Amino acid sequence: EEFGSPRTMMSRVPLSSLVSASIDLAERAGRLIREVVASGNLQTVDKGIDDPQTIADIRSQRLIVSSMIKSWPGLQVIGEEELHGDVAQYAVDPRMDLVKNHQFPPHLEALSTADIVTWVDPLDGTKEFTLGRYEAVTTLIGITHEGSPVAGVIHQPFYQGTGRTIWGVVGVGTFGLDRRELSPDRNIVVTTSSHPTPRLEKALNLLRPDEVVRIGGAGHKALFILEGHADSYLFPSFGTKKWDVAAADAIFRAVGGTVTDIYGNPFLYTKDVEKENNHGLLMTLRNHDKVVAALSSLDSLCKGRL
Repeated sequence: EEFGSPRTMMSRVPLSSLVSASIDLAERAGRLIREVVASGNLQTVDKGIDDPQTIADIRSQRLIVSSMIKSWPGLQVIGEEELHGDVAQYAVDPRMDLVKNHQFPPHLEALSTADIVTWVDPLDGTKEFTLGRYEAVTTLIGITHEGSPVAGVIHQPFYQGTGRTIWGVVGVGTFGLDRRELSPDRNIVVTTSSHPTPRLEKALNLLRPDEVVRIGGAGHKALFILEGHADSYLFPSFGTKKWDVAAADAIFRAVGGTVTDIYGNPFLYTKDVEKENNHGLLMTLRNHDKVVAALSSLDSLCKGRL
C-alpha cells in the first residue's frame, strides 16, 4: 500500500537522516515483533494462498510508515501491508543522529521527497515466523532515489536474542555484516524453501551447483549471500515484490554485488512501477553475468518466458 502526501508537500531530505531514522525504526519494529511472540498470540490471518499476515506485520508497518510520514510529510512510502484507519497515532520521533560519524556524498544530503520512494517490508518471512523459524525473519527498509536503490536497512529481530541491524549506502559502505570470504572452489546457491517449482529445479540443474541451500525469507537469503555463505540467490519465477529486494539491492550495490531479474535487468523502483518482480530474482557478489548466461536456456526448457 502507498502512503505519503501529495507532491505539493515536497521538501528536502538529508539521506543520512533518513537512513538513521530507518535504522531506529527497524530496531523499534524488531522489539514490537519480539513482544508479539512473547504474548503467545500472533493473530494470524490469510491474505491469500500461502500468504499469512500476523499482528506483528501490522504493528511493525504502522510504526515505520507513520513515523516516516510524520518526520517528512511529503515522503513516498510503499509498504507490503494494507493499513486501515488513522495510523498517525502510532508515530514516534525517530533518531536522526545514528550515522552522523559517516561521510555521505554531498549530492545525497539534499534529496527531494518527490524523487525518493521508501520500500518497507515490516516482517519479511511471515510464513517462517508463524512456524517459529525466527532466524528467517527480517524487517526491510529500502530507500530509492529516482528509481535506483541508494540505501538499505535489514534488521534481524531474533539474532542472538536481541537482534542486529545491517545497513548500507551506495558510496558510503556497509555496516553490521559478519563477512567471510567465499571459497573459489565451490558454487553454492541459496533459494526458497517454501515455493519449489519444476522451473526452479530446471534452473538449478543449469547452474550445476555443488550445494543448494533452501531457506526462508528474502532478507534472510540476501544476508546469506552478503556474509559469504553462498554465491547466488536464485528465484526464477514471479512471487517476490519490490519491498522484498529494495533494501538488499542497495546493500549489494554498496559492496559491489548485483541484483537483477534472471535476464540480467536491474529493477526499477519508481512510485508507479509494477510491484511484482515478474521476471524472477538473482543476487550475486561475483560472476553475475556468468550466472545469467547459464540461465539463458531456461525459457526454452520451460517452454515459455516469464
